[in-house]
Amino acid sequence: MKSTDTTQLAEIANKRLAENNTAEAYPYLSQIAGILTEDVSSQMIAGCAAASLGKFSEARKWFELARTIDPAHVEAHHNLGLTHMREGKFARAAEELQASVDSGVVDTPLLHDLGLAYIQSSQAVKARSCLYDALRKDPAHDVSRDALLELCRATSDSKRARRYLRIWTKNNGANQRLQGWNKTLAEIESALACRGDGQSELAKAPLRGKRIAFFATHDSFLSDIQDHLKPRNTLKSFQSGPLSEMRETLQWCDIAWFDWCDDLLIQATTHLPKTCPIICRLHSYEAFTDMPDKVDWSKVDLVIFVNGSVESMLKPRLPASVETVVIPNAVDTERFRPQKTTYGKKIASVGYINYKKNPQLLLYIMAELKQWDPEFELHIAGQHQDSRIELYLNDMARKLGIDIHYHGWIEDMPAFYKEMDFVISTSLFESFHLSIAEGMACGLIPLVHDWFGAAEIYPDKFRFAAPSKCVDIIKKSMKLDRKEIGEICREHIVKRFNLPDHLDAVECKLKAVLSKDA
Repeated sequence: MKSTDTTQLAEIANKRLAENNTAEAYPYLSQIAGILTEDVSSQMIAGCAAASLGKFSEARKWFELARTIDPAHVEAHHNLGLTHMREGKFARAAEELQASVDSGVVDTPLLHDLGLAYIQSSQAVKARSCLYDALRKDPAHDVSRDALLELCRATSDSKRARRYLRIWTKNNGANQRLQGWNKTLAEIESALACRGDGQSELAKAPLRGKRIAFFATHDSFLSDIQDHLKPRNTLKSFQSGPLSEMRETLQWCDIAWFDWCDDLLIQATTHLPKTCPIICRLHSYEAFTDMPDKVDWSKVDLVIFVNGSVESMLKPRLPASVETVVIPNAVDTERFRPQKTTYGKKIASVGYINYKKNPQLLLYIMAELKQWDPEFELHIAGQHQDSRIELYLNDMARKLGIDIHYHGWIEDMPAFYKEMDFVISTSLFESFHLSIAEGMACGLIPLVHDWFGAAEIYPDKFRFAAPSKCVDIIKKSMKLDRKEIGEICREHIVKRFNLPDHLDAVECKLKAVLSKDA
């Protein structure tokens, strides 16, 4: 093909790129790369376009070709490594990024990415070295500093954390971030004490022989914690009853856990004397009420938030003396496992149907999606809580031509997820939205309305603000290897929200509070 032909292809591609339409530009970019097989820049451009579209196998092909043409091409190694990371192949990513470092041209972002790859492939020593080198090159590179402190926390390495903090304080002065660094150090040392690294055998031992009372008007989020603690401790539950019964339970227990910041906690802290350590786990709805303002927080030893966004909203309303920690919810990834063998067009929405779940947005998404492909189906597992919402949902679905498959309340959720392909959250706000995490653990592709705090939990590429963006996520997914996407989704949950890690964190905090009280 003549050079004028590639010029014409480039003109078309550039026009599509100027319109922010990478999907239509990519076929022309790949044609150019296929023609100009000795031109590194053509391979790199095609690879970057493929990666942005989630076509990871094609991206790898172009970056590998660029690396073959120029073995010392740092960006080819770097981009190939990043592609492996996006695929969840962290050990392979580390090899590629290390090759880029070994080539001799090293910058801070490259060292940072290599450090993250080593963290994900469980090579803490190499990760620490890379992140520290990144900071030596650029002391103001906040993300590398935060990653290094997080690594110290994960490995309970308070000694190194203190050394790093001294260096940064000396170099940067007492700037506004120092307070955050010291908080991180306190969390590292708290984790160190809880894990018992270098401590007594008693500190290493699991919680045993304690009387633990759980106060919860709704105990749907407590079963895993109670099952974990029950074999070695004596548990008691309190959902409602006279104040005298609450007093007896508080006097009986060694530690009290209040799930929800609601009337039970208000009564215990304002009407009864403090007779034991108290932990409150605050979910999300309480932050939008005046109930936290009615609690006597001087009697509460620890507040557990399930999301950093909820903590940021509520912490200004709490006394500065109240200790807080974020322990996200978790998924039993042994129970929720991929079982799919075929992939279709079923979208699942799970949970109570009320205004908070934003069913209007769900309808608008389905209406737009069906214009593109009428074969998509909406399946709802849950129950209506508002007759007005029920009337609206059914009437508007009929007017929009949307068939809603209602399944009611389901006991065997893994079996339900097995039949689904996508799991959607259109909520106005959530602290976690467990059904999305459960669906991802089962290999479903998540579709998450970008409510405040969702970015702390779910990946960027599965979050949307407008109905059209949600449909775009679905369209892109349908063009890719959905089994592979499902594996990546599951790995995200296993690494960040696995139930054993969650239970260890909860038990750690229980021991810390009991130790402080003793």
